Amino acid sequence: SAWVALPLGRLFDKSSGLPRYASRAELIDTFKIRDDARIVISGTDEDNVIERWWSNERRNTVLAWLAESGVDLVTTPNFSMFSNAPRPDHWYNAKRIALSWAEIVEAGVAAALHLNACDNGLWKHWIDFVGQRPEIAHVCFEWGTGAGPSRRAPWHVEQLIRFARAVARPLHLTVRGGMGALRELTAAFHGVTFVDSSPYIRT
Repeated sequence: SAWVALPLGRLFDKSSGLPRYASRAELIDTFKIRDDARIVISGTDEDNVIERWWSNERRNTVLAWLAESGVDLVTTPNFSMFSNAPRPDHWYNAKRIALSWAEIVEAGVAAALHLNACDNGLWKHWIDFVGQRPEIAHVCFEWGTGAGPSRRAPWHVEQLIRFARAVARPLHLTVRGGMGALRELTAAFHGVTFVDSSPYIRT
């Protein structure tokens, strides 16, 4: 494949916090991908993995290695927002998403800001946050966890479309899963990259 997506959690050692691979060549050989493959790093993962990333004091070393390895995009971790958690917990995780985005960009890597929200207030926050920062060109969303259930999916599609219209400038959206929403999202965003979640599920 000319484009591949790899999980961020597989790229750093959980004990040392350092990059797991010495070079791009070793990374390519490990995952058996093309030498010239365009690589997207997905920060979407289980909570224990992304919490380990957040507590990793050497994550800037990992990000510097990703910059040297020539990856094309990193999506920020999807710090969870549980509907039965206190509201300050949601805002704390939104802040961690924003800080993670800043760290990735400062390392010289293109980053997609993860739009994680479970209520109208947080969606308004993301509209304001992105609208005030023209340097944000990429955003991302994932359908594998809270947004996945069919009863919630239409609401999230509506919010994403409203977000795109409110920001009112070209934005590229990277989505993991949610093939059924692609037609509407492609019409709302300047560009859409689809990361298929079925290989992950089947594995």
